Amino acid sequence: MRTGFRYAVIVCATAGLLGVARAGDLAITSFGGNGQLVFNTLNDGTNYDYRVEWAPSPAGPWRCFDGAAGLLQSIASAGSGSITSSVPMCYRVVALPPHLSGMVRVPGGTNAGRDPDSGTYSLTVEEFYMDRYEVTKTQWDEVYTWSTDKYSYSYDNAGGGKSKGHPVQMVNWYDCVKWCNARSEKNGFTPVYYTDAAMTQVYKAGQVLEPYVKASANGYRLPTDTEWEYAARGGVSGRRFPWGDGDTIQHVRANYSSSSAYSYDTSPTRGYHPTYNDVITPYTSLAGSFAPNGYGLYDMAGNVWEWCYGWCPGYEGTYRVLRGGGWLTNARSCGSAFDHESRSPGNAYSYLGFRAVLSQGQR
Repeated sequence: MRTGFRYAVIVCATAGLLGVARAGDLAITSFGGNGQLVFNTLNDGTNYDYRVEWAPSPAGPWRCFDGAAGLLQSIASAGSGSITSSVPMCYRVVALPPHLSGMVRVPGGTNAGRDPDSGTYSLTVEEFYMDRYEVTKTQWDEVYTWSTDKYSYSYDNAGGGKSKGHPVQMVNWYDCVKWCNARSEKNGFTPVYYTDAAMTQVYKAGQVLEPYVKASANGYRLPTDTEWEYAARGGVSGRRFPWGDGDTIQHVRANYSSSSAYSYDTSPTRGYHPTYNDVITPYTSLAGSFAPNGYGLYDMAGNVWEWCYGWCPGYEGTYRVLRGGGWLTNARSCGSAFDHESRSPGNAYSYLGFRAVLSQGQR
């Protein structure tokens, strides 16, 4: 049975340490002067992942403690875990069940402002969960093999990948939608996409241009265009790129093709990213190679373009929206607001990938 995330909170105050334990035996047991935070893990038989988060106050906003280092895996059997911190704020330990272990919570609300490129914008979404990384070849293969062997799924493409930890590419929009359904069934959830209005035939094969969407389903799906941009901005308004602390881009921040054609592309290295240009395309990078945005999402700029669910405005029924830019494209395409790129849903290229989301209340 699926369960939601659980957490324990500790507050660092001038008067000392104030601990608040929630959800059974998940609790922060100590926080020493050396900055080592120790917590007990849950023992209810679920294989949780644990993540340490911090915030300026108990009300949040909560952030990952130190990027990927804040995720503590494979410690449930030990009964306890620890992490060393130097941020004098509030802390909590989040226990993530398997279906959420690779995802982050994107809080609902409105992000409005003025983007340097697109001008005034306003994005309103409900809370949802999004894959922390672009779907990797390893993750793709696991679901692909399971669904083709056991559940009669049929894909147009087997998917490509530079290596197992790199994002999957060479998948078209139809592949991604069917894969989301397969991931849902593999985890025991209700699929989102169907081939009939009665929602009785799960979309598993062929090219269905406009699948029926079951709004009440609790499975995985592609993000809408609005959800993707809202998530990419990471809680910061009016910035060009996902990192939110400036409007320039360099190779140290993202895997893209640098050019002097854009004044805000201030990378000292030009062309393809020198670290990943090994003369064997695609020049993708390992998932999580760059710093995450404010929500803890990686590669929201560069690496591979990401399929979204919506149609490109003015080309409904013809082109689906892509977001985020990729290793092959320029700085402009990496902007959070850039939505001018689109492809036929049947196209598959070495610079196209995706990530999935779960709707509000499906945790």
